[in-house]
Amino acid sequence: MTKRLIEIGAIESYQKPDNKKEIYFKLTDIGREIYREHEKMHEMRIEKDSGFFSPLSEAEKEDMIRMLHKFYGQIAEELKKMGLDNYV
Repeated sequence: MTKRLIEIGAIESYQKPDNKKEIYFKLTDIGREIYREHEKMHEMRIEKDSGFFSPLSEAEKEDMIRMLHKFYGQIAEELKKMGLDNYV
């Protein structure tokens, strides 16, 4: 992912003069603009989701959370069986 971000000019890599072992990254102007757009998308999603979730009772929300935890558990088990633990 970092290679792709460097290729599109969103980030730059650098090293500290006293530490040639570690590589650091910083956002460019393009990267900051991408970040701002990404944040706007999150805000819009939260607003849309709020319209769906706000009328639900606390019991309905808790039921939904329990169901999603079960669903996640099943997906996690399948990924582990496939040797894809790093996606859990």
